[in-house]
Amino acid sequence: MVCRGNVCRSPFAAALLRRLSRNQLRVDSVGFTAPGRPPPPEAVAAAARHGVDLSVHRSQLVTAEAARAADLIVVMDLTQRHEICIRFGRTERDVLVLGDLDPQPIETRMIRDPMRQPLAVFEQTYARIERCVRELEPQDDQGGDDPVGEHQLMVRACPGGPEPAAATPVTAP
Repeated sequence: MVCRGNVCRSPFAAALLRRLSRNQLRVDSVGFTAPGRPPPPEAVAAAARHGVDLSVHRSQLVTAEAARAADLIVVMDLTQRHEICIRFGRTERDVLVLGDLDPQPIETRMIRDPMRQPLAVFEQTYARIERCVRELEPQDDQGGDDPVGEHQLMVRACPGGPEPAAATPVTAP
């Protein structure tokens, strides 16, 4: 999971996906700016309402090694997608814009950055992130619970976007 500063959106999305996968997927959270920064108090408060503790999170930089090794990279907007592709040699099909998964009608593919906004904006942003992350819920191949086996992320693209309109399975260990 990638966002600009790695203090609001991507750590929250990563924590939700880890929880949905029952910690069976490795989900990292990184960004493009200074490492070691904590989330703002509004992020911690809004995340807590979703059962996510962001109080211990500290920002981390995306590295070339991590970007090249990832099975799937999830970003919050098209600028970040472009930056991942240009800086780290990934193709657009390797980089998913999280907002494309929103099951509700959307006005923008971008997940709004709530930084320096009131708590209500964090709550709106986190509600959208949660809807989108639920669309990434791991499905096992046998139809039952298999905590050791491979999982698939069913990725459904936004109609009219550049991604395929049909569901595309993305296998992740």
